Amino acid sequence: MRPFRSERGSLALTLALLLVVLVVASLAIYNVRRGASRQTQTAITSSPSPRPVASATPAPMLVIKELEVEIPLQNGPSDLRYQMITLSDGETAAALDTAQIAQAPHCSPGQLGSLVKVSGTIPGDKQPFHTTDESGKNLNFLLKQYDGFYVQHVPSQNACSLSGGGIYPDRAAVLEAIRAVNGLRLFR
Repeated sequence: MRPFRSERGSLALTLALLLVVLVVASLAIYNVRRGASRQTQTAITSSPSPRPVASATPAPMLVIKELEVEIPLQNGPSDLRYQMITLSDGETAAALDTAQIAQAPHCSPGQLGSLVKVSGTIPGDKQPFHTTDESGKNLNFLLKQYDGFYVQHVPSQNACSLSGGGIYPDRAAVLEAIRAVNGLRLFR
């Protein structure tokens, strides 16, 4: 038994109509969702925002004149300080630590790492040093290119013992210092 031509044609027509209905329905759903996200975005952006209040005192900064950089301290150790040192290759660096180093009589400066300023561009094979933060996520030490030079935060390789017991610097101080240094900016 052969199907009539009209039955074959109606099957193709039915499938084509079904396809058109699915496309139209998909577009309608897409537009409804897109419109809802636009309304949410408009509501968020059009809400009144508080005016910034002028701060009477600027955020505290550690200024390292020798390297022409400054480090914001609002996210780091409030007593972060530096001492210029000469490295084995003759370059100078800013050795970072805090006042707590005074409690570790056999500690050398730079227990929170050193900032090194190098002329030129970052070599292609140079990567930032890194550690993990409190949640186990990777946290990079600063390695940043500027016009004609780059600055790298090199971690200290050893901790010191405090005279009253304990280790300097502790993990929290190291993470705070990394975050503060990562906010480094130039001053001129």
